[in-house]
Amino acid sequence: MYQHALGIDLHKRTSTWKLVNSKREVVWSRTVSCKPELLSATARSLPVTVSNLPIAIEPTCGWRWVSSLLEKEGGDLHIAHPYKLRLIADSSRKTDEEDAKILAEFLQMGYLPESWKAPDEVESWRRLIRTRVAFVQSRTRLKNQAESILTSLGPVSKPDNLELLEIVSLVENHTNHIHNLEKTIRKIAEEQPIAKLLMTIPSVGVITAVSILAEVGDFSRFTSAPKLASYAGLVPSERSSGESVRHGRITKEGSKLLRTVVIETAIRFRPAHSLTLNEFFLRIKKNKGAMRARVALARKLLVIMWTMVKNNQPFASSHDTVKMSDLVSKCLAH
Repeated sequence: MYQHALGIDLHKRTSTWKLVNSKREVVWSRTVSCKPELLSATARSLPVTVSNLPIAIEPTCGWRWVSSLLEKEGGDLHIAHPYKLRLIADSSRKTDEEDAKILAEFLQMGYLPESWKAPDEVESWRRLIRTRVAFVQSRTRLKNQAESILTSLGPVSKPDNLELLEIVSLVENHTNHIHNLEKTIRKIAEEQPIAKLLMTIPSVGVITAVSILAEVGDFSRFTSAPKLASYAGLVPSERSSGESVRHGRITKEGSKLLRTVVIETAIRFRPAHSLTLNEFFLRIKKNKGAMRARVALARKLLVIMWTMVKNNQPFASSHDTVKMSDLVSKCLAH
């Protein structure tokens, strides 16, 4: 329990600050514009010294630069876990002042569920991967629009429709940007040992390996493989009452991109890659269907990835004839 704790409800342009004491009483409150000079000045004008003051903030809007600024001022930053703090969103009194107060109270009592703050390097990888995803999705929409125009025009020998030509130009532009991003992603894969390790899995290529590395960050922060699977939202939900326990669909909480990438990896997985994993997939498919079997295989692959990184060992298959080092080189060459 802290003597004082500060809660900050952050928005794009403004932030609400609430300072509480050991009795959970609000002793100071301000609404501050999100400008670096004003935030720094406010931190220095607190009625208690900002040095080592516990500060709770949610990972929204520009939280990274705000938290870095407050850390430079000497504050002890705590990043609240967005999913575990649903109490704020579900509260009947949903105001900035109430949100900031709850953050401060949770922190002061030592009950604040916290998120991991990714290092700047990992955060830069995440931005890179997510920017590529945005370009790929945008290009797909453009291609679909072009297909729609071609369908409406019917068979033509020279498709010189103005809209179509503009879309084709945009598709080419997007493709160039994607290639530029992938060059940087490939360089990361060449420099990061964990990315190389992940690429020893037959269905994991450069983009997939760096995407997983970016979303997970530090594998060691997960004390067990199931906790990593939970972070990816690949574990089944559970409802229990008395002696009755019911398991439902996967939670889909945590990193959506990590979940998507691992499921896509499972979709690409082939029987020749691993007899054991194929038998596992077929057994689940027989009882639960192909879709659930793919999700189960994705969860199994993520568990394998965690084990590989923990033991610093490449993927092993009892019938593989391809050397893993050759496989990594092949992935990096494309």
